[in-house]
This record gives sequence, C-alpha cells and structure tokens, in this order.
Amino acid sequence: MRRFLKTLIIYILVASGAILMLMPFAWMVATSFKLPSEVEEWPPKWTSKNFLSERNVKVKVVEKVGGIDWRSLSIREAMAFVTLKKKGRNVLSLLIDDDPVRRGTLFIDFSSPNGGNPDYATRIDEESFQEFKKSLQNYKTSSDLKKIFEEDDPPVFFSEIFSFYRSSKKPFLDRIDLVDRMENYLKLAEKSYNTLKRFADIRIKDEEEKKKFKEFLTESHESLSDFVSNVQVYRAGVESVLEDKEVEKIVKDMESLIEEIGSPSFMDPSVTPLLNFYRKKILEPLITERDTLEVYLKVKKFYRTVQNKALDGSRIVAKFRTEEEKSRLLRERIMNGIKNERYRRILEELMNEKDLAEKFARVLDEEVLEELKHLGIKDKDLSPVFNDIKDSVVRLANLLIEKGKDLKDYFKESADIDAFLKSLEKDFGGSSSFILVKGKIAKLSKKIPPRELFSVMKEVFDDVEAISLVRRIYSDTVSELKLISAPSKVIAVRMRGSENLEIVFDGIDKVFFEDEKYFVRAKFSLGEVFANIFQNYVDAWKSAPFARYYMNTVIVATTTTILEVIIASMPAFAFSILKFPGR
Repeated sequence: MRRFLKTLIIYILVASGAILMLMPFAWMVATSFKLPSEVEEWPPKWTSKNFLSERNVKVKVVEKVGGIDWRSLSIREAMAFVTLKKKGRNVLSLLIDDDPVRRGTLFIDFSSPNGGNPDYATRIDEESFQEFKKSLQNYKTSSDLKKIFEEDDPPVFFSEIFSFYRSSKKPFLDRIDLVDRMENYLKLAEKSYNTLKRFADIRIKDEEEKKKFKEFLTESHESLSDFVSNVQVYRAGVESVLEDKEVEKIVKDMESLIEEIGSPSFMDPSVTPLLNFYRKKILEPLITERDTLEVYLKVKKFYRTVQNKALDGSRIVAKFRTEEEKSRLLRERIMNGIKNERYRRILEELMNEKDLAEKFARVLDEEVLEELKHLGIKDKDLSPVFNDIKDSVVRLANLLIEKGKDLKDYFKESADIDAFLKSLEKDFGGSSSFILVKGKIAKLSKKIPPRELFSVMKEVFDDVEAISLVRRIYSDTVSELKLISAPSKVIAVRMRGSENLEIVFDGIDKVFFEDEKYFVRAKFSLGEVFANIFQNYVDAWKSAPFARYYMNTVIVATTTTILEVIIASMPAFAFSILKFPGR
C-alpha cells in the first residue's frame, strides 16, 4: 500500500508538472480563438464568443455620408469623386460598437421611441414648417444656430439641428462641455457680482435701497452657485451627450432659477444702471443658454409630430453573401449600369480580377496616356500633362456642382474648346477658381492642339464618371447583404468593412430613423461557427509576410528534423555494433 501511494504521489507530481508546463501553451491557443475585445477582458476567461451560435451586437447611430466606402479610395480619388455625386441621404449608418461580424445572419430590430413600428415623414406641410421656424426666431441663440433656422429643406434642417446639438465635433449637448460652460459662466458671474457690490456703495445713496440691493445680489449668487453645483451630476452618463429627459430637467431648473434671480424693482433711480448691468452680465447669458436648450426640445417635439407614417415592420433579416454570389451579382450590376461598349469590353476582361475598380482606372489612364503620346507629348511630360487635364476637369465639375449644374451638358453643347470656355465663363464670370483653371487650360493648349485637347478633356471626364460609377457599384455590391425579410421601405443592408452597418431606405431621409432604438443579433450555422473560431488564423495567414514566414518555418523545421534523425541515427547505429572495453 505504501509503495502504491508513493507511486501515486509521483504520478500526480509528474502530471501536475506537465499540466503546469502546458498551461501557457494552452492559454496561448485559447487566446488565439478569441475576439479582439475578449483579449483585453478582465478577469480573463478560457472561453470565447466565437464558439457561440448567436450573439448580440452593440450598435449606435452615427452621422455619416452613406453610399461610398471612403476607405477604398485614395485621397486624390476621394477628392475627385465625392463632389461628382450627391450624398446619399437615404442611407442610415450604424456604428458597430462591438467585435466585428464577418458572416452569418443579422437580425436588426428597431422601433420608434414610443415602442411602435419605426415612424417617418415623406412630406412636411410647408406652411406649418415655415411657421415653426419663425417661432424659433424669438429665442436668444447663437449666430451658428440662427443660420440653420434659414434652411428650407425640412430633412436637412433636422439633420443640421441634431448635428449641432448631438453629433458635431463639439456638440452643444456634450455633458462635459455643458458643465464646463456653467462653471465658466459662474466664474464670470462672480466677478460681476463683486463689481455690482462695489458700485452699489458708490452709486446708491439711499441706505435702505442699498441694503436691499446687496441682499438681492447675495441671494442671487447663492442660488446660482447651488444650480451650478447641482449641474455637476450631469458630467457622467451612459452617452457622451445628454439624454432628452436630462435636457428637460436642466431647462426646467433654469427656468426656476431665472424666475428666482430675475431683477426686482427698486424705487431709487440710481439702481437702474446697476440692474441693466446685472441683466446683461448675469441674467442674459443664462437666458441664452436656457433658450438654446429649449430650441432643441422644441425641434425634437416638432420632429416627432411630423412623422405621421410608420413602416410595415420593425425587423430586418439579412444574410452575408458568399464570394460566388457577390461575383455573380457584381457582373450583373456592372453590365446593367455601364452602357458604353468600350467600358463594357474592358470590364468584361477584368471581371474576375480582385481589384476590379483599381485596374479599370489604371487601364483607362493608360489609354489616355497613350493618346497623349501620339499627340506628341514627350515621355517625361506625360504624367504632368495628364494630371493637369484631370485636375482641370475635376475642378470645373466641382464648381458647377455648387451651382447645381453638370459639366457633361457643357461638353455636349460645345463644338470646341473656345466655345466650351465661353459657355463656362457666362456662369462663372470673374471666379478666381475658374480663372485658375482657364489659365491651366491655356498652357495645355500650347502643348496640345485645341481640338484634340477638347476631345481628351471630354474623354477624361467620361472616364472619371465611369470609374466613379464602377467604384460605387463594386463597393455597394461586395458590402451588400442578402435581404431575407424587411419592411417594404428597406431596399438594402450593407456592411462596410467591419464597423459600419448601413440601412438603405426607399425615398425616405435617414434623419427620420436616427431617433429609433436599434438591437442587432447575429446567428451562425455550424460551419460559420468553425469559420469564426479560426478567423484569427486566416487573418494572420493573409497578412504578409506571415504566410511566407510560416512556410519558411515549416520547411526549416522539417528539414532540420529529418537531417537530425539521419545524422543522429548513424552514430547511434555505429555505436550499437561496436565492441570495446567498458561497453
């Protein structure tokens, strides 16, 4: 029995040691299966959400231009193409504030603030809208906000208002900013209180009135200090900006404060200048702050009132497409969208290429460069001349977009470069930007005959439009999910990269869905669960130069092992057959 226990203890110690030695390796393997957020999780866990067949995905509404994947464009291309097309106002963007979802089926549930189906508006009565905007003029607000009041397009008006308050670089409803504003206001108010007390001793002769005025200042100061102290609780919250109910509470408290510290009447006329100073330095800044907050609440109420229609459902079910489905859909959309036979022929040859849009742009650029070469442009001047032509075309297109016009119409109506420039000059007059472009075209005319230059410029413009269209089709198609079920007004769902989920509505401005509550859940099949588990390995393999290093390691390890076995076994065999003293 004693021998058995001794043996058991030895085995337990050996097994424990082996487990301890294997623990770091086991932890490394377990970590390799985890999602990005789980790697930084504390306390750490052995399991991962990648092993689950479904998981919730946190999302939040963001202000973002929809319809173009900016990360797929270079800086120059983005500047060139963004201005050539209108921004998609029917595309709502949701930021995935969670680990990325790469496959599976998404269930997107969204509802209005009152819990029903998402509501919206397609047309807002012009008279009631103008009357509402007119009522906002009565509030004391900043000049930036008053400029927004001039906007006549209701969806744009709502979008700019909410951007000012909630989603700009420095939103007015930012918690920390609001508390800081109140603290700074109190500091300035305290200086004004001290100034008023000093002047009260000098200006007010009536001792009774002087005493009454100073008591009023003391009470006002105490009330204001208490209010600013109470505002400190809003510094912390779930979101970085204040919730509507918090804004309502602050406005209500401000109204009570204004009523409490409002300047009373005094019999002594010498108090009047001091009261005017008090109103200007202490009361009016507080009223402006209150009015600015109240405008937000008023707009939000009107915004909800005008939404008199509702979607016929509140759930979207969409599934990630396979690579084969994307390829088939891409071919179909490009061939339907591109009518020019020259472009169609080039795209047909490039259809199976990975970077279709990039290679299409490169082929078109090379054709123009070849054409310039035939026109006598030297090799060293080809790129500068081509860039000047493209820059001129894009600048002109940008200038015309600001006026709501299309450069294509000017090319159609003009027979040569002179007629083209004269037609443009009627619209631009003495515009400095146009003069700059005109000067650049004049320099190009010295290198290229005017007739040929006009033809090349027209070709470059057509190429830019075609590349822009192909880019958009490509980006939309590879990111688009397959709709399984959705409300009739939802026409597409896209996953841009791994962070942006887009919902495309049919003729409805996205601003009407920015106040809805969104809940997203992802479901995975058994095969998709396995793909999720080994996603990190796939990413590592694809990221150069990991694959090359991995293969080198395998080759070197295999070679050295084989050689070691051969070389080590030879002396061992020789040693085994030798006979010598002491063996």
